[in-house]
Amino acid sequence: MSSNRNRRAAVSAALCLLLLALDCGAAVLNVSPVRIEIHSGERSAVVTLRNDGADDASVQADIHRWAQDEDGADVLEATEDLLVVPRIFTIPAGQSQVIRIGKLVQGSDQVEGTYRLIFTELAPAENGEGRTGINVRLRLSLPVFLIPKGGAKAAVSVVRAQRNEDQLEVVVTNTGNATAQVLGFQMGTSNGVEEPDQERPVGGYLLPGATRRFTVPVEAGVAVESVTAITNKAGDVQYVLPGDK
Repeated sequence: MSSNRNRRAAVSAALCLLLLALDCGAAVLNVSPVRIEIHSGERSAVVTLRNDGADDASVQADIHRWAQDEDGADVLEATEDLLVVPRIFTIPAGQSQVIRIGKLVQGSDQVEGTYRLIFTELAPAENGEGRTGINVRLRLSLPVFLIPKGGAKAAVSVVRAQRNEDQLEVVVTNTGNATAQVLGFQMGTSNGVEEPDQERPVGGYLLPGATRRFTVPVEAGVAVESVTAITNKAGDVQYVLPGDK
C-alpha cells in the first residue's frame, strides 16, 4: 500500500509542476517550491520564479487569506498578514527572481494558517486606438501554510456518499487542524475493489474545518458498495454505502 501511495504522491507532484511551469506566449515561468510552509519560530520563506522564455516577464505578487465555503469552494481575501517582497518586478529572459514571504502576524498555536500566493504576469495592452492599459497574461497560485507550534494533523472522514445515475456524490470533511489533499477516490463494487490504477483522480485541497463535495464518475450498471477517499495526510478513508440498487 505504501508503494501505491508513493506513486500517487509522485503523480500529484508531477501534475503540480506541469501546471506551474506554463508556456504563455513568449514567457515560460517556473516556480519552486510549489508548496510554501512557514513553521512556528520561522519569520519568512523564499520562492524562486524563473523565466525560461525568450522575452522579459513583468510579474505582480499578491497574498490572500484562503478559506473554503460550505460547498468547499475556495474563498480568497486580500490580507496584510504576510508581506511579499518584491511585489512587482521584471524577470529578464533566462533569469530568476527570489521572492520573500514574511510573517507580520504570529499565527495561531491551534490551527494551520492558510494563504494563497498569486503571481500574475503583466503585459502592456495592445494600443490599437491610442488606448493604454495592462493585460493579464498568466496567473500562478501557490498554497502558503503557517504551521502552528507543535505541528498540525489532518483528520479526514467521508460524511456521506450518494449515487446519482452516472456519478457518485461524496461529501468529505476535515476536522483536524492541518490541510489535507484528497488525491482521488477508489470504488468498491459488486465485482470487488478497484485496482490502484483504476482510481478516479478527482480531488483537491480540504482546509481545516472545511467540508467539500466531490462528484466522482461511475459507469452505468456498476453497483457501488463502498468508496475510499485517498488523502496525502490522513491515509485512506473508507465509507460503506447503505445500498446501491
